[in-house]
Amino acid sequence: MKLLTIFAFGFLIFGCSDDLNPFKESSVKRAEDFLSEHHRDLKQLINLAEKQNFSVIQWVDEGEGRNIQVSVVSMKGVKSKIEVTDKRLNTFIAFAKSKGIKVLWLQYFDEVWFVRKAFSYSESGNHQEGYFSYGDPSNTKLCYLGEEDMGFKLLSENEPNWFMIKCNVSNAP
Repeated sequence: MKLLTIFAFGFLIFGCSDDLNPFKESSVKRAEDFLSEHHRDLKQLINLAEKQNFSVIQWVDEGEGRNIQVSVVSMKGVKSKIEVTDKRLNTFIAFAKSKGIKVLWLQYFDEVWFVRKAFSYSESGNHQEGYFSYGDPSNTKLCYLGEEDMGFKLLSENEPNWFMIKCNVSNAP
Protein backbone atom coordinates (compact mmCIF):
# COMPACT_ATOMS: atom_id res chain seq x y z
CA MET A 1 0.00 0.00 0.00
CA LYS A 2 2.86 2.34 0.85
CA LEU A 3 4.44 1.72 -2.58
CA LEU A 4 1.09 2.40 -4.30
CA THR A 5 0.72 5.68 -2.39
CA ILE A 6 4.24 6.77 -3.38
CA PHE A 7 3.55 5.83 -7.01
CA ALA A 8 0.24 7.73 -7.03
CA PHE A 9 1.85 10.78 -5.43
CA GLY A 10 4.73 10.68 -7.94
CA PHE A 11 2.30 10.35 -10.86
CA LEU A 12 0.30 13.32 -9.55
CA ILE A 13 3.40 15.51 -9.26
CA PHE A 14 4.99 14.48 -12.57
CA GLY A 15 1.65 14.26 -14.38
CA CYS A 16 0.89 17.88 -13.54
CA SER A 17 4.29 19.05 -14.71
CA ASP A 18 4.09 20.74 -18.13
CA ASP A 19 7.36 19.07 -19.14
CA LEU A 20 6.03 15.60 -18.54
CA ASN A 21 2.32 16.09 -19.19
CA PRO A 22 1.41 13.65 -22.00
CA PHE A 23 -1.96 15.36 -22.50
CA LYS A 24 -0.55 18.81 -23.27
CA GLU A 25 -0.21 19.61 -26.96
CA SER A 26 3.45 19.42 -27.87
CA SER A 27 3.30 22.41 -30.24
CA VAL A 28 1.77 24.58 -27.52
CA LYS A 29 4.47 23.46 -25.10
CA ARG A 30 7.17 24.23 -27.67
CA ALA A 31 5.60 27.67 -28.21
CA GLU A 32 5.61 28.35 -24.47
CA ASP A 33 9.27 27.34 -24.33
CA PHE A 34 10.09 29.55 -27.35
CA LEU A 35 8.29 32.55 -25.82
CA SER A 36 9.99 32.01 -22.49
CA GLU A 37 13.39 31.90 -24.17
CA HIS A 38 12.86 34.65 -26.77
CA HIS A 39 10.40 37.20 -25.32
CA ARG A 40 13.19 39.77 -24.85
CA ASP A 41 14.45 39.11 -28.38
CA LEU A 42 10.94 39.54 -29.81
CA LYS A 43 10.55 42.81 -27.89
CA GLN A 44 13.84 44.03 -29.38
CA LEU A 45 12.59 43.11 -32.86
CA ILE A 46 9.39 45.06 -32.16
CA ASN A 47 11.53 48.05 -31.13
CA LEU A 48 13.49 47.78 -34.38
CA ALA A 49 10.22 47.62 -36.36
CA GLU A 50 8.86 50.68 -34.57
CA LYS A 51 12.04 52.66 -35.32
CA GLN A 52 11.44 52.00 -39.03
CA ASN A 53 7.70 52.85 -38.70
CA PHE A 54 6.75 49.32 -39.83
CA SER A 55 3.35 47.86 -38.95
CA VAL A 56 3.97 44.44 -40.54
CA ILE A 57 7.12 42.46 -41.11
CA GLN A 58 7.00 39.07 -42.76
CA TRP A 59 10.41 37.52 -42.93
CA VAL A 60 11.66 34.04 -43.81
CA ASP A 61 15.36 33.19 -43.79
CA GLU A 62 16.53 31.48 -46.94
CA GLY A 63 17.76 28.58 -44.78
CA GLU A 64 20.83 27.71 -46.81
CA GLY A 65 18.82 27.58 -50.02
CA ARG A 66 16.00 25.37 -48.73
CA ASN A 67 13.44 28.16 -48.61
CA ILE A 68 12.88 31.22 -50.74
CA GLN A 69 13.89 34.26 -48.74
CA VAL A 70 10.94 36.54 -48.10
CA SER A 71 11.10 40.05 -46.70
CA VAL A 72 7.82 41.95 -46.84
CA VAL A 73 6.82 45.01 -44.82
CA SER A 74 3.99 47.46 -44.42
CA MET A 75 4.43 50.96 -43.11
CA LYS A 76 2.12 52.33 -40.43
CA GLY A 77 -0.77 54.12 -42.09
CA VAL A 78 -0.29 52.33 -45.44
CA LYS A 79 -2.32 49.23 -46.29
CA SER A 80 -0.19 47.82 -49.08
CA LYS A 81 2.73 45.51 -48.44
CA ILE A 82 6.03 45.97 -50.21
CA GLU A 83 8.80 43.49 -50.81
CA VAL A 84 12.05 44.74 -49.33
CA THR A 85 15.02 44.52 -51.65
CA ASP A 86 17.14 47.23 -50.05
CA LYS A 87 18.97 47.25 -46.69
CA ARG A 88 16.09 48.50 -44.48
CA LEU A 89 15.74 45.14 -42.73
CA ASN A 90 19.44 44.30 -42.40
CA THR A 91 19.68 45.18 -38.68
CA PHE A 92 16.37 43.42 -37.98
CA ILE A 93 17.42 40.27 -39.87
CA ALA A 94 20.93 40.21 -38.38
CA PHE A 95 19.50 40.44 -34.86
CA ALA A 96 16.86 37.73 -35.51
CA LYS A 97 19.47 35.38 -37.00
CA SER A 98 21.82 35.99 -34.08
CA LYS A 99 19.07 34.76 -31.76
CA GLY A 100 18.25 31.70 -33.85
CA ILE A 101 14.96 33.11 -35.15
CA LYS A 102 14.51 32.13 -38.81
CA VAL A 103 10.86 32.91 -39.54
CA LEU A 104 8.82 35.78 -38.21
CA TRP A 105 5.55 37.57 -38.92
CA LEU A 106 5.13 40.62 -36.70
CA GLN A 107 2.01 42.74 -37.03
CA TYR A 108 0.86 45.85 -35.20
CA PHE A 109 -2.92 45.68 -35.00
CA ASP A 110 -5.44 47.50 -32.76
CA GLU A 111 -2.62 48.98 -30.62
CA VAL A 112 -1.06 45.54 -29.91
CA TRP A 113 1.92 43.76 -31.48
CA PHE A 114 1.22 40.19 -32.59
CA VAL A 115 3.55 37.41 -33.59
CA ARG A 116 1.31 35.67 -36.10
CA LYS A 117 1.49 31.94 -36.83
CA ALA A 118 3.56 31.51 -33.68
CA PHE A 119 2.39 27.92 -33.21
CA SER A 120 0.04 25.36 -34.75
CA TYR A 121 -2.59 23.20 -33.09
CA SER A 122 -5.57 21.06 -34.00
CA GLU A 123 -9.03 21.72 -32.64
CA SER A 124 -12.30 20.15 -33.71
CA GLY A 125 -10.41 18.38 -36.49
CA ASN A 126 -9.20 21.70 -37.95
CA HIS A 127 -5.59 22.85 -38.24
CA GLN A 128 -5.30 26.27 -36.56
CA GLU A 129 -2.61 28.88 -35.98
CA GLY A 130 -1.93 30.45 -32.60
CA TYR A 131 -0.46 33.85 -31.79
CA PHE A 132 1.73 35.63 -29.28
CA SER A 133 0.77 39.16 -28.39
CA TYR A 134 2.82 41.85 -26.78
CA GLY A 135 0.08 43.75 -25.02
CA ASP A 136 -3.39 42.76 -23.88
CA PRO A 137 -5.32 41.43 -26.89
CA SER A 138 -8.75 41.70 -25.21
CA ASN A 139 -9.86 44.80 -27.13
CA THR A 140 -8.57 43.75 -30.54
CA LYS A 141 -10.46 42.32 -33.51
CA LEU A 142 -7.82 39.68 -34.18
CA CYS A 143 -10.24 36.75 -34.06
CA TYR A 144 -12.97 38.08 -36.32
CA LEU A 145 -14.30 36.21 -39.32
CA GLY A 146 -15.87 38.97 -41.40
CA GLU A 147 -18.09 40.75 -38.88
CA GLU A 148 -18.43 37.69 -36.62
CA ASP A 149 -16.40 37.79 -33.42
CA MET A 150 -15.14 34.24 -32.90
CA GLY A 151 -13.57 35.19 -29.59
CA PHE A 152 -10.34 33.68 -28.39
CA LYS A 153 -8.81 31.65 -25.63
CA LEU A 154 -6.15 33.43 -23.69
CA LEU A 155 -3.86 30.51 -22.98
CA SER A 156 -1.50 32.24 -20.64
CA GLU A 157 0.53 35.28 -19.83
CA ASN A 158 3.86 33.50 -19.88
CA GLU A 159 6.06 36.54 -19.52
CA PRO A 160 5.05 40.03 -18.37
CA ASN A 161 2.77 41.54 -21.02
CA TRP A 162 3.26 38.54 -23.39
CA PHE A 163 0.19 36.40 -24.12
CA MET A 164 -0.49 33.20 -26.03
CA ILE A 165 -3.80 33.22 -27.95
CA LYS A 166 -5.95 30.71 -29.81
CA CYS A 167 -8.87 32.01 -31.88
CA ASN A 168 -12.02 30.00 -31.26
CA VAL A 169 -12.95 27.72 -34.12
CA SER A 170 -16.17 28.71 -35.83
CA ASN A 171 -18.84 26.01 -35.79
CA ALA A 172 -20.14 27.14 -39.17
CA PRO A 173 -20.42 24.35 -41.80
